[in-house]
Amino acid sequence: MKIEEISFYEMANFTPKQLEADKLLDKYKYFLYGGAKGGGKSRWERWELLKLLLKAFNLGFTNVKAGLFCEDYPTLLDRQVNKIEAEFPRWLGRLGGDKINGLAFKLHPEYGGGALLLRNLDDPSKYDSAEFAFIGVDELTKNKEQVFTQLRTILRWPGMDWVKFIAGTNPGGVGHSWVKKHFIDKTYSPNETEKDQFGFLQVKVGDNPYNSPAYIQQLNSIADERLRKAYRDGNWDTFEGQYFGEWDSAVHVIPYFGMPFGRKYLCMDYGWTAPTAVYWACINGDKQRIHYKELYKTKMTPATVAKEIIAMTNCKEEMRDIEGMFCDPSMWTSKAGEDSVANIIKEEFAKANFSVKLIPANNDRIAGALKMREGLKPYIGHNGKMTANMLFTDNCIEAKRTIPNLVFLKRNPEDWDTTGEDHSGDAVKYGLTFDSRSKVTAKELQEANYGSRDLVSAGANW
Repeated sequence: MKIEEISFYEMANFTPKQLEADKLLDKYKYFLYGGAKGGGKSRWERWELLKLLLKAFNLGFTNVKAGLFCEDYPTLLDRQVNKIEAEFPRWLGRLGGDKINGLAFKLHPEYGGGALLLRNLDDPSKYDSAEFAFIGVDELTKNKEQVFTQLRTILRWPGMDWVKFIAGTNPGGVGHSWVKKHFIDKTYSPNETEKDQFGFLQVKVGDNPYNSPAYIQQLNSIADERLRKAYRDGNWDTFEGQYFGEWDSAVHVIPYFGMPFGRKYLCMDYGWTAPTAVYWACINGDKQRIHYKELYKTKMTPATVAKEIIAMTNCKEEMRDIEGMFCDPSMWTSKAGEDSVANIIKEEFAKANFSVKLIPANNDRIAGALKMREGLKPYIGHNGKMTANMLFTDNCIEAKRTIPNLVFLKRNPEDWDTTGEDHSGDAVKYGLTFDSRSKVTAKELQEANYGSRDLVSAGANW
C-alpha cells in the first residue's frame, strides 16, 4: 500500500473541532489545543504527530523523529502508550522499544521509517543533545516554563523549516500562568522573536461528540461554578487548584483613572533573575486598597530599582502621600563584602531627596495570604455593583495575570506554590503590613531606623 493511497483522515476520524485545530496548525509553529476535560486533546496530539511524520515522508524526509512527552512515565503509559497500541494500525508501524529509539511507534520503511518517540519530562535536561522535527507535550500546564524553553532548543531538523510544537492541556497546574501568557493572552518578553508563531484553539466538552450525555451531565452538576466553567468550558480564568478562587477580573480589575486620592504606600518583592515587582497602592475613603501602578522587570540592580521607582513617582503630591515602602525583611541582610539591598535603595532615595522610608514587612506567608483572600472577597458596593477591598487598575498587567494563576502548594494546602510566578503576589502581600502599623509605636519605628515620620497613624485597619 502506497502512502498516497492512505486516507489519513479516515484513520484519525477527527471531530470537527480537531479538524479545525489541524487546519490552524498550518499557520503556527507553536500551537495549543486546550480547554475542557473530555475535549479529545490527547487523542488529537498523537494523531497529529503521526500525520506530521507522514507529511514529512511525502516531502522526501525519511527517518524523521517526533517526540510525544508527558510529565512522568505512569502518565505517559496511561494517557498515550496504551492508546497508541490500540489505535494506530499495525500495517503502518510498530510500537515497541529498541536501542536506537527507546520506546516509540516506528513507521515501517515503506512509509519513511519515521518514529514517534514516547518520553517523560522528569528531567528535561537529558534531551539536551537530541533533536526532534515535531514535539508534542500532553498537559503542558503540568510543567514550568523552563521545560518549554528547553524543548524549544531541540525543536530542529536538517533541511526542514516547518518544525512544529503542539500541546494539549486543561487549565490549571503549576504552568497555568506562563501557558496562558504565551498562548491565550499573547503577552511576551521583549526578547521573544516568534510572537506571531503562537496559536490557540479552545475546546469545550460539547466539542467532543464521543462524550456521553451522562458525562456532560456529570460536569454540569459540579456545584462550584468556577470549577464547572473550567472543567466543562475550558475557562482559563478559573481552574482546579487555583489559590485565589475569589478572583474575578470583572470585579478586581478596574480602569486606570490616574493617581487616586488617599493614603498611599509602596510594596516590593525584589529579584534579579526572577522579576522585581513593585506596586503603588492607595487606601481610599471606602477602605479599599487600589493598586494603581506597577514596575515588573528582571535583572535590575537595587540602585536601578530605586531610580525606576523615583522616575515613576512623578509628582510631589504623590511622593508626599506615600507613607512607606514595605519589603521582604531579607532585603536587610548583607552578604559577605556587600551592602544590603535595602541600604543601597535607601542611599539612592536619599540622593534624590525621595523621602519614602523602607519598612520590613511581615513575611508570614500564610497570614498574608489569608488577608489577601479577605481583601479579594467580592461584595455589593454603594452603586449596587460587585466590588472588593483589594483592586487593581488595568495597567497592572502582571498582577492581573499572575495573582489569579497562583496554585495551592500540594504539601501545604494553606500556602501557594512558590515555584509558580508569585512575585506580584508576594509584593502585594508585603503591602498588607501597612494596616498593622497601629500596633507599632512611633518610638519603636524610630529605634528600628524607619525614620521619625508618623507611620502609626497610617496603620488604621481597613
